[in-house]
Amino acid sequence: MKKIISIMIVCLCVVALAGCGFGLGTNFYGNYADAGKYSVGDFTYNAEDVNTVEINWVGGEIEIVQSENATLSVTENGDSLDSEEQIHHYIRAGKLIIHYCESGHRGEINSAKKKLRVEIPEGVDLDIDNVSADITFGEINVSDFELTNVSGDVTFAGITAKDIDIEIVSGKIDAKSVCARAFSVNGVSGNINAAKIDADEIDIEIVSGKTELVLARACEIDVSGVSGNVDITLPSGVGAEVELDSVSGDLHSDIWQSQVCFERGKTYLVEADSGKGKSTFCSYLIGYRNDYSGHVRFDSEDVSAYSPSRWADIRQKHISFKDTFSRNLCKAPGSNVFTAGICINLYTCSIIFT
Repeated sequence: MKKIISIMIVCLCVVALAGCGFGLGTNFYGNYADAGKYSVGDFTYNAEDVNTVEINWVGGEIEIVQSENATLSVTENGDSLDSEEQIHHYIRAGKLIIHYCESGHRGEINSAKKKLRVEIPEGVDLDIDNVSADITFGEINVSDFELTNVSGDVTFAGITAKDIDIEIVSGKIDAKSVCARAFSVNGVSGNINAAKIDADEIDIEIVSGKTELVLARACEIDVSGVSGNVDITLPSGVGAEVELDSVSGDLHSDIWQSQVCFERGKTYLVEADSGKGKSTFCSYLIGYRNDYSGHVRFDSEDVSAYSPSRWADIRQKHISFKDTFSRNLCKAPGSNVFTAGICINLYTCSIIFT
């Protein structure tokens, strides 16, 4: 968890800069480079002039929406704020940088007047560094997305990006839909709820809290943590490899309540802690047990009427298990790491488990 520890240290430093002054009697909002080149207040740029948007924010609220025009516009609601308290912005080589207030400002800023609204064009890189503001996203389509969040809740109506990288200390992440090549969340605590995830890679690393993932498609899922619960819902027919690394907490899979398809010519790793049903599940697949509700089909043919001789033929010619139930250890395809599980090889048939 070295990365998480470093996040905590960095975030504590940010709070020290943006917080209560630690005995100084006033808030200090930090310094930033090229302060003299920044403009003040609301603004609009041509979208073609901006390829990256960087937002550095402390408190209040942030709303991010997709621009319907060929422009990028930013407004905040604090009309009565002094100029040093208003947003400061600067564009350099296609990168738009937005800061909460004037560089080096000391004083109290009413966070209720710091409600930022940003309309971004499609396809830009978006990088947000936030201390405590709640952030709301409409449906956005960006190139690369990075969010560092100390506290405050983050809500996505929908996000599409090449890579999504979120680092949090606390707070809640709620996404109604996620589409990306890689979706990564790294944090200390807080809850993560992401639905309709369409990604090649999903990497969740969190110390504590609850993680709920609903997959539309995924090739690889890696979840690690110290405590808390992980709930992963796999839709019918999804092809996914799930790796869980946890000190405590629970993993809940909907495999028993949904349709799962195992395709011919592939190897699958059935992985779970001892006593969680691996052997039972595999016994259903090869006809050793039939005390279940639902159906098992080989190439769309229900196995409930199979004779003992037919089952013997299936086990000899069509399906096998690497390693033994007693030892219960095997390696995932392409991996050198042994894990608790059973590897299933399918030679000439596909299995649908419903």
